Amino acid sequence: MNISQDALAEMCPPEVGEYIDEKILPEYANGKNTAKMIANSMAQDALERLNLKHENHIEYYKLYSDLALIDPYISAKVNRCILVGYIQTIFDEWENEC
Repeated sequence: MNISQDALAEMCPPEVGEYIDEKILPEYANGKNTAKMIANSMAQDALERLNLKHENHIEYYKLYSDLALIDPYISAKVNRCILVGYIQTIFDEWENEC
């Protein structure tokens, strides 16, 4: 079953979308990275933070308490298409503004 990009973007939780808009895109949207590359980088970063949580949960919460609910969502492979769809939709909106 194929789901449209817009439908995938709408499936993205608001907290995750806000994190992408405010923290991820300003850093990674440079005209060279694709939506898939950014989503994969996000997932890798989230997995690294979650490994820290596993090793030292107190340190994780000191450093990343704002990401405690977002990291598991981002790191789950089943959500990767949703992240890509959300990011690509933003890219398309930016392109249409020009």
